[in-house]
Amino acid sequence: MIKLHPMTKDQFNSFLKISIDNYAQEKIKAEDLSIKDVYKIAHDSFDTLLPNGIKTDSQYLYTILWNNEEIGWFWFGKRVESKKEFGYIYDIYLYPENRGKGYGKPLMVAIENEIKARGFKTMRLQVFGHNTVAQKLYLNSGFHITNMMMNKDL
Repeated sequence: MIKLHPMTKDQFNSFLKISIDNYAQEKIKAEDLSIKDVYKIAHDSFDTLLPNGIKTDSQYLYTILWNNEEIGWFWFGKRVESKKEFGYIYDIYLYPENRGKGYGKPLMVAIENEIKARGFKTMRLQVFGHNTVAQKLYLNSGFHITNMMMNKDL
């Protein structure tokens, strides 16, 4: 059974290191940027979104547990666009050894329940174009595509 448990400070420190690196690596795959540039973008993004770390208002960071064993993390926050408030999923991460074990669907149910419990009526996320496994999971979980950025190298 999936449970979402608020991150501890030690878990947050591990999350921050790995999540910044993962975000930078995904940006390298998706965009024509240098390693130096993507790491600056990644650090700046996390510094902006989490200025007070784990205690940043309207940001919710969880450790994902399966039968009380830590299998990854989840982060979402409150966002407002065009006067509409929603829960925005910034990161869902399963440790590599826990991928492909059937955790995806029950995790998405737990995530939806947590975002609803926080009073949000909508949840959104962005997924990199090359991450087809995640895209399939999100579509099968009831998400729909609202916009799409495309690129062609010349």
